[in-house]
Amino acid sequence: MAQHLDLGRRKALRVRIGTALHLEARSIVDATTKRRQKDLIERIVSNGDALWDEPPFALDKSLRALADGLPQLRPANGDPALTDLHERKDALGAMLRQSDCASCAGKNICRGDAVHDDLVVTQHGKCLDIVKDLLFLLQKWCTEIYAEFSEISPTIELSTASTHDLANHGLLERFGISGWHQVGRSSFPTSTIGLTIQDRSFNWESLCSLYYTFLHELFCHAFQAMHATRREDADRYCPWSEGWMDRLAFEIAREWLVSRVRELPEWLQNHTSDVDRISGSIHDYRYKSGAALPDPHGDRRRAASEAFAILWHAWGRQGAVADHRITLFSIRLNLLDIPPDARMQFGINLPLVLAAPGSERFELACGKCSEFAVGEVPGHEFLAQIRELVPAALISQNS
Repeated sequence: MAQHLDLGRRKALRVRIGTALHLEARSIVDATTKRRQKDLIERIVSNGDALWDEPPFALDKSLRALADGLPQLRPANGDPALTDLHERKDALGAMLRQSDCASCAGKNICRGDAVHDDLVVTQHGKCLDIVKDLLFLLQKWCTEIYAEFSEISPTIELSTASTHDLANHGLLERFGISGWHQVGRSSFPTSTIGLTIQDRSFNWESLCSLYYTFLHELFCHAFQAMHATRREDADRYCPWSEGWMDRLAFEIAREWLVSRVRELPEWLQNHTSDVDRISGSIHDYRYKSGAALPDPHGDRRRAASEAFAILWHAWGRQGAVADHRITLFSIRLNLLDIPPDARMQFGINLPLVLAAPGSERFELACGKCSEFAVGEVPGHEFLAQIRELVPAALISQNS
């Protein structure tokens, strides 16, 4: 079953989400008002973080006190910048007053017991509604694409976890959150999509990061090997999952910010440029070699992403990515029932045979990929065909 932050941390996160939405999302030009905005944000999130130490029965009262105690900012001369900040602060107060446990789950509220509270959050979870609503909307869209090749789709669960505010590894260092995926062990396909949230760090960029973070976990992992007798999690260095499929997730993420913008949550509709920019920053960050991505894994991930772009270009980039042959090809492959090591090796092999556009090997590989994309060749036969195209010298170097 999904697990979540303890109640105090969830209330603190609610304050940070609300502050991001109402106070951080819109930039302020006036220097004086900008300083007041900064001071206000720091004060609110500091008071929100203090909720960690409150006993569960006192949290709603403390949250209301925080909302009622927000400072008055309306200037006597009606300064428009400060007036706007005041109105946004009032909207935050209204949001926090509506975040009490009773209005979420009635009498069956969270009480500080992990097993009980995790179930309440899964069934209700108003404190995480902005996060949950986005995940399950994107799940619906991803299911529409995978449904062409799979009659079943996984049950998706959201989990949240915290990490120390000094944690500085991977995406946590830059964005304050990191996504992860875990295959469920039930008889029916289940996928847990998790967020690790750095203590005292969640802000507007973290909120904007959720869009691409969720799409990566959904496209790359949640539906992977859907029909396998025993699903397994992908290797964290798998170039197919983390390179090729990630590139697909990123391209569709950017496309949907335009083509499906009116279906997105209102807060995201109003800030697609921020979400697009931050998604691009996360995408670039994922391909930088370093402690989190040592070579040769960095080289392989970058090669897989580039190979996706090469094949996409060879097939013509016209039309929507979500409806393109490159997507059909990728989804069919991602659904294959193969063990993680075989998927990882294929993620190494495919870029090798697509590395020289115009060559005889490249043309043969493109043809084999086309046959598989339209269902003319079974999956395991296709994997063998690609392996046969890899020069023997490169096989020994990349196994």
